[in-house]
Amino acid sequence: MMSGILPDGKTAGGKGRLTDDVIDLWQCYYGYAIRNSLHDVEGMRRATNAILYHSIKAREVNDDSDDEDHEYCAKTDEERHQYCPEGSLENPSWCKWKQDRVAGTTTFQDKGLPHVFFDELRDLFEKLSDPALLDRSKEGLTQNANESSHSLIWTCAPKRKFAGYRMVKIATNLAAALFNDGAGTYQTVMKKLNLHATQHTVKALRLLDSQSIKKAEARATEKNKLRRAFLRQVKAKRTEKQKRKE
Repeated sequence: MMSGILPDGKTAGGKGRLTDDVIDLWQCYYGYAIRNSLHDVEGMRRATNAILYHSIKAREVNDDSDDEDHEYCAKTDEERHQYCPEGSLENPSWCKWKQDRVAGTTTFQDKGLPHVFFDELRDLFEKLSDPALLDRSKEGLTQNANESSHSLIWTCAPKRKFAGYRMVKIATNLAAALFNDGAGTYQTVMKKLNLHATQHTVKALRLLDSQSIKKAEARATEKNKLRRAFLRQVKAKRTEKQKRKE
């Protein structure tokens, strides 16, 4: 999307620019925008636009660049924060600028990106805030289910080992059964093969299902989601530092 030198004569990456850490943070914000506005496409659209407008500085009045090139770029703080939630003293907005306006304080510290990024990212955010796209996300569903089923397939037939058509077919069928019915599937397969499942086997399979449910419920909590987001940011920072050293 962005490569080489931008119109301001600088590259896209670097300090105060569009780093991996910023991109990862925006990805988290986009997820929040969808989950916090379920069944409300317009709410999702406004929250998505808030990511772009809030994160990029308004164009300075004395900027001598062509106005036509910055037709959509915010020119005042009011325009920049137009999509941020208003909030109140009892229920403050996540936007520090809106918080200051409600409380009469001056805590907002502008760490936004240069306005040149608005022109580069506007088309992307128009696609992300497209009502047709958001309408498919209004139920808050994700691809995690598909990713989980794929993981089960690779567990049954590891990628590191060659598997023929028959093995892949068996692995796929077994993974689908495990995904839908849990570890009890093994007991069903054993019956089909005229194998007797002992009391200990049945107990072990039930324990596997119980552990899987507990693990899924724990991962679904907001606390764990935030922790995973934080760990991704830490990893992104380490990767970025390593790239700079190289």
